[in-house]
Amino acid sequence: MKNYLILLIVLFVSGCSADNNLWIRSLDEMALSDSIANNTQLKIYLKYKQPLNGYEITARWMPSDSYAETGHIMVNFRHTSSGKTFQYIDDLYHNFDIDKIISSPGFEGYQNGNIYYLDYITKNPETYKDSPFAYYMPFQFYDVDFDGKDELIINECDLLKGGNSYQAYKINDNSIQLMDSLPFNRLNNDVEFDIENKSIRLYGIDGIFDNSLVVFSKHSTTIRNKVVPLNLSETTGGNILEEYYKQDKTNFRLDSIYQYFNQELGYTYIIIDDELTLVEQTIIAN
Repeated sequence: MKNYLILLIVLFVSGCSADNNLWIRSLDEMALSDSIANNTQLKIYLKYKQPLNGYEITARWMPSDSYAETGHIMVNFRHTSSGKTFQYIDDLYHNFDIDKIISSPGFEGYQNGNIYYLDYITKNPETYKDSPFAYYMPFQFYDVDFDGKDELIINECDLLKGGNSYQAYKINDNSIQLMDSLPFNRLNNDVEFDIENKSIRLYGIDGIFDNSLVVFSKHSTTIRNKVVPLNLSETTGGNILEEYYKQDKTNFRLDSIYQYFNQELGYTYIIIDDELTLVEQTIIAN
């Protein structure tokens, strides 16, 4: 966290210049969800100073009170060349930049109409220095499904085991769509993307005793033989498998599960002829 506190620069601006009037007016004219529109809350404006993947990013932040860490937000993404726009809306939003604003010296609570210009923090903490996702950045773009098009990645900033968790959204013409199926609904800082083989490696963590590696590859398949082996019952690998079995068809096939206990490999399962098959066992059953 020290790197984050040192590196983030927040510029607070009071009042509106001509430039401010333009993007703020655009935010104010955008439709809000009913849950937000029906609440009379503070209106705080955020703008990131650097374009990201060609997008200018501005936001209308509506904290629940003057010192709140969470609140409603509408983030507008406007491509600086094409003019394409889309919005991300969340009724219970938080990120590390908001934490920094609140903890900054001299902060005396939000005032309606406050404007903040923000910088991105691209450097990851040492633990996640090789992660494909930036630990502190609230937004980023990454091609998670190997289709040659970047998806919008939203950082949940939740500080869980395995780092933060992330939501991936498909970008359409002027809207976004949540990718809410495996493996995309379990992205975190530990995830690994093998671009050459178009595979994704998810890590399940539940303390030292129960850890798993589950590998998915880009293959359209119909899921059959939905059986969870007893060896994987109530394990991190088994939990991912159970969720996978809720689907009938998928474009990302589960290929293998490596289940660890006390940080040592216990069971290895691989899909062979559409069946999950035990190929290695290092634990001797009682």
